[in-house]
Parts: sequence; C-alpha cells; structure tokens
Amino acid sequence: MNNLGQKIKEQRIKKGLTQQEFAELLYVSDKTISSYECNRTVPDINMLFKISNILDINLYNLIDNNFNSLDNLEIEVKLKVNISDFNRIKGIIKNQNSNITKIKQIDKYYIPKYRNFNYEWLRVRNEENKCILTYKKKIINNCCKEYEVLIDNVNSFETILKCLDFQNKGIITKTREKIMYNDKYEFSFDNVDNMCNFVRPGVVVLAWTEDKNDPQYERSVEAYEYLSHETDAKGRKLEIHKLLTPKPILITKEESEGVD
Repeated sequence: MNNLGQKIKEQRIKKGLTQQEFAELLYVSDKTISSYECNRTVPDINMLFKISNILDINLYNLIDNNFNSLDNLEIEVKLKVNISDFNRIKGIIKNQNSNITKIKQIDKYYIPKYRNFNYEWLRVRNEENKCILTYKKKIINNCCKEYEVLIDNVNSFETILKCLDFQNKGIITKTREKIMYNDKYEFSFDNVDNMCNFVRPGVVVLAWTEDKNDPQYERSVEAYEYLSHETDAKGRKLEIHKLLTPKPILITKEESEGVD
C-alpha cells in the first residue's frame, strides 16, 4: 500500500471533492485527510471501506496496485498484523455484523517427491463432514489460481496420492470464524488449534503440553488421537513425537521497572 495516499488523493480530485468536503463525509478533520494523502498515517480497515464507498473505487484496487478487476473472480486479501490490531479489526467487524459462523477445519498439505512445488500447494480440507481438495498456484504477487473439487471417498483418494508419490507435509487443525461485512465482504479469523510437522517420511512432531489446565491440552490430545489412526505412504502407523511447548515467561512488577 505504498501508493495508498496518492490513490486516495487522485480519486478525491476525480470526484471533485476538496479535502474539507471529503473530511466532512468521513466525519474526520481535513488534517486527517492530508495525513492519509501524504502517507503519514494509514486508515484502518473500517475507514478504508468508507473511503472506497465514497470515492466509488473497488477496495482491492485501492490497496493493491496489481489488482485487475475481472468478472467472477474471487479476491483474497491477507493482512499480517500484530495481536493488538488483530483484535481491534475483529472487534470492529463483529460489532457491526450478526452473521457469524464458526467452522472446525483440519488441513492436510501434500507435496510430490520428485517435483519442486514452487509457489503452489495441494491441500485436503475436512470441514463440516465435507472433504475438499484444493490446488493453488501463485501467479504474480498476491494473485493465485485456485481449483477445488469435493472428495466423496477420502481414504481412496489418499491412497491415490500415495501411489503418485505425494507425501503428507503437515497437518493444521484450526477454528475459523467467518463474518460477513456489509453483506459483501467475508472476513475470516483463524484460531490455529494445533499443527504438526513431518520431519521425515512417516515421522511427525506434534506440539504438546502435559498441563491439563492449558487450553492447548485438549487440542493436542485431539490431534494425537487423529494422527494415531493415520498411516504413511507405505501404510505404516505414524511415528509421533511430542514436542513440549514452553510455558509463558512472566516477570514481576519489580523486574519490569525500567523496561520500555
């Protein structure tokens, strides 16, 4: 979004609005508009929606220089933010919408043994008693081609993958919270319950805790039970190694004095 301020300024001028007039429509000061346009500050997600609506510009065109508007194209925008901004954005979206759904997802990722998978991935997702195979390939920047099919027999499909020399690279279990914003945009907030990594064929490392009071405990047990019934490409039971997760490191008030 390096050119965000310039885009806002150009679209404002095209609409024939002064900074003061634009500010009044957004219920902010003209100094705030000037700060946006000079890239001194960046509008939050809620303000970006208001700006795009007033200036009649697609939100994705506003924040991504490489976006091309095409019919029947689903656009996915991922934001990497700190925990404070994550909670703030989630709070803004949830406070203005009632259409909220929670879905449990288990994702398995596969890669071929004899071909490099560069900027592409194969995933089998289990959610709401459905299994979906997804192939994605990154084309340029944030643009990906995606193909999906429903799988009615997962065991047979996984056998086919093994015969084709695809190996399971990792498993992620998570809870996805979906929220519709303005009946137009879908926001997804993922809470990763657990993940494991295949360190070599048939051998996995699983995040683990022995503390039954830790929220992670139930998730780890669930993941362990799931993996215990899985096999490697040769039909052998998986070798599961439990990796203990560290406990939070806390300091006293006295120890924190003088720390910025």
